[in-house]
Amino acid sequence: MKETRHQLGLAAQHLQSGDGLGCQTICNELLSQNPGLLAAYNLRGLAAAQRGEHAAAIRDLSRVWPAQALNKQAALWLGRQYRIQGEYAQALAPLQAAATEKMLEVDARYELARVLTRLRRSTEAREQYQLILALQPAHGDAAANLASLLERANRLAEAEVLADRVLQA
Repeated sequence: MKETRHQLGLAAQHLQSGDGLGCQTICNELLSQNPGLLAAYNLRGLAAAQRGEHAAAIRDLSRVWPAQALNKQAALWLGRQYRIQGEYAQALAPLQAAATEKMLEVDARYELARVLTRLRRSTEAREQYQLILALQPAHGDAAANLASLLERANRLAEAEVLADRVLQA
């Protein structure tokens, strides 16, 4: 058990230093010995995401979340990978779960708003962008995207105020 924790720590160090391949190699070894080790799937999934291997990231992270429902970081990354792959309906549940975690809330809500926009659920997307701006008023991308949605909804005065805010930032 101590050796497993040590190996997981090394894999995490590789991931943090940008060495996704090193992380994946260690996780593959750990999983060959213990195929149910969710921590290794989590790290390997994050490494795959870091390397742009979205399908592999989805495969590994979907083993982690919702099995570890409290792992909101895995939920965020899983939702993000689904969004990148264009699988918007699948992205909703993990992103909604991640949005309940204070440390991840802004990132998760931003991803969620982007997904809702792609699903043509504009009212819900606008609500998410407004929540983001309440939490982080200087979030330029959220302001710009909200302005675009308001413009499409023919709420031009509100859109203009946000567009000016973006230009002044």
